[in-house]
Amino acid sequence: MGAIAVCWSICLSRNDIIFDKKKNNSYMQVIFRATYWTRFWSQLQKESVRATMKWACHFSKITVLQIFAKHE
Repeated sequence: MGAIAVCWSICLSRNDIIFDKKKNNSYMQVIFRATYWTRFWSQLQKESVRATMKWACHFSKITVLQIFAKHE
């Protein structure tokens, strides 16, 4: 489901750029949007899957923030 959320987020960001004339989104915005959709979709899953998905979202955000901090 995480891979689907990333693809969906890329598609939404692309549509924002093309149709809404927004400036380019950073990769961090795409990752945070993907974690939003993963958390949103996790609410439709069983409790055991939901906990794992929430942990994966949290881990993804922390990893992205650490990578971003190293590049600044």
